[in-house]
Amino acid sequence: MLTLRPLQLRDAPALQDFFYSHTRETIHFRYGYMIGEMKVERARQLVSVNQQRDPALGIFDPASAMILAVARSCQAPEGGSAELAVVVSEQWRRQGFARLLLLNLIHLAQENHLQELQGLVLPDNFPMLSLLRSLHFISQGTNQDGLIQMKLPLTSCLESATLSGRHSALPKV
Repeated sequence: MLTLRPLQLRDAPALQDFFYSHTRETIHFRYGYMIGEMKVERARQLVSVNQQRDPALGIFDPASAMILAVARSCQAPEGGSAELAVVVSEQWRRQGFARLLLLNLIHLAQENHLQELQGLVLPDNFPMLSLLRSLHFISQGTNQDGLIQMKLPLTSCLESATLSGRHSALPKV
């Protein structure tokens, strides 16, 4: 059975392995440009976050300790909003992992009284754009780098839609 939980310091090596398992296309879609390496220090930074302010979640295969998907949000310095990011291992796509992780991030953002979540998406990342639209994110145009700015106002009318999928079951391995 798979596990969804916050990332922890002990997950730094698994996060490095997860990064190195990505194709060039996945890295391009996730980061918007090519990143060649994930150093130990960077992996430790990414798993050692304040989970209350900047939650970082992973879906794990406990049998192998492999990370299958990761999502995180990073609150803006002035508060009120947070930027999110999601990446799912190529062989585990189309299983609902990104949706499940995003629903959990939305719930956590609502609990933290944020007004909105934001995501920057490459125009050719059709699966992520489609997923965000299905979760009621609204396109705000493109930024100076050509990335589509997607925003989700966190209002009470979304509560029933977002919370209904929060504790969805993960597929069994």
